[in-house]
Amino acid sequence: MRALSSFSTGARLATVAAGLVILGAHALGAQQAGSSVAAAGMDNNYVAMGQGKDAANWNPAMLGMSGNPHFSLNIFSPSGSAGLAPVSWNDFAQYAKSNDSIPSAVRHTWLNRVTANGGETGDESASFNWLGLSVGPVALSVSTTQTMSMTFNPDMFQALMFGNAGNTGSLQNLDFTGSKMHVSAFSTAAVSYGYNLGDTKAFWGLPQGKSSVGITLKYVMGNFLLMGQDAGSTVTANNVALNFPIVMTNTNNDSTGASGSGNSNNNSGGANAVTKGGSGIGMDVGYSWRGADDKMTISVVIQNLFNSFKWDVTQLESRQGTAMFNTDSSTSNFNSASYSAAPQSLQQMVKNYVFKPSFLAGVAYKLNRVTTVTGDFHQQFGDDNSILVGPKTQLGAGIEFRGVPFIPLHAGLSYVTGGYSASAGVGIALGPVQLGVAGRIGHSSGGNEDGFMLNVISIR
Repeated sequence: MRALSSFSTGARLATVAAGLVILGAHALGAQQAGSSVAAAGMDNNYVAMGQGKDAANWNPAMLGMSGNPHFSLNIFSPSGSAGLAPVSWNDFAQYAKSNDSIPSAVRHTWLNRVTANGGETGDESASFNWLGLSVGPVALSVSTTQTMSMTFNPDMFQALMFGNAGNTGSLQNLDFTGSKMHVSAFSTAAVSYGYNLGDTKAFWGLPQGKSSVGITLKYVMGNFLLMGQDAGSTVTANNVALNFPIVMTNTNNDSTGASGSGNSNNNSGGANAVTKGGSGIGMDVGYSWRGADDKMTISVVIQNLFNSFKWDVTQLESRQGTAMFNTDSSTSNFNSASYSAAPQSLQQMVKNYVFKPSFLAGVAYKLNRVTTVTGDFHQQFGDDNSILVGPKTQLGAGIEFRGVPFIPLHAGLSYVTGGYSASAGVGIALGPVQLGVAGRIGHSSGGNEDGFMLNVISIR
């Protein structure tokens, strides 16, 4: 039996799989989806500039700094980012557009890259800042972020490209262990307050200036979770055996429960559907300093100094995710079961998939009346098993130019984990009303990653 051996068909399947990664569900900034096209345009090198409604997403201490607006408002700002590596979306796109088969030599080159990289990965996110509001030293942010990540191990990528025969011309045994995926969505409501400490004497090597402190309290709601990890799927000359168990949010009104053996009725209805993934509270703390001449600002913040969020396992179900195909018969099991029936390794992944602290530091300097430059360092202390929003490490710089007052221009360049990113943005300021758009390109782990952000209604 040649289990997976057709391939121009396989090449088309790979293109479809790549599209699923892109369209499924890395965000552009922090846990709370940002509302600032200026920040996005400066590649999120914005810790020492974000004031008003933006301070809740960056550093609440900036609410206590001079120059903070008396009132600012943002309604609905979408943003998104997506990437594939080491075989990028652009690699696939040229064949998808023309509907051509991917040449064998090209697929061999791709497989060599994926093997050297340890697998093909895809990351994508979509974020929505529904409301950003500030009144004096108080700010509010309400946002939703959706993330998706997939990993195909080299054998799985080979199966998509060649089947189990086309790579070498003879039948091969393939093992998909290590392939995994997760999809999550969570919403955050944050309230921030900044307090101006007034004039500060020289300390820590800083000259005399002004300083402020701030705090953000946030409530996090889990909207959806799906996690799957291959447990030894194989393809041989005689059969295909799939073993890809998953756990996921029970999207019905029934709940399988963490330890139950079947479904139990839950009459919470539609209201529960929004929050049934879990919940928790978190806190950010920040400090900002500005020189007496108002040219330089230094800002530091610890986000998620603590965060009690965890997924509610009583609202999760499991699916065995097994199937067997050979020349004589086929069987499959994708039926819903209790969460407790999931493998312990998956249950541990759910337990670990929470928010960890992040440290952000930034400096902003006004070169002249119309030009401000920034430099930032961001570090998330989680790992691949925790919730990471954006790159784990970022070191970059940004620039804002307001030579034409009502058309602000922004640009930024950063080193990010595994590569680099660059952004640019343009706005239109008509009195207090501001509109804008920003785009981002990046290169990480051998693949490209692109993103965007749009301001729909912003008042400052």
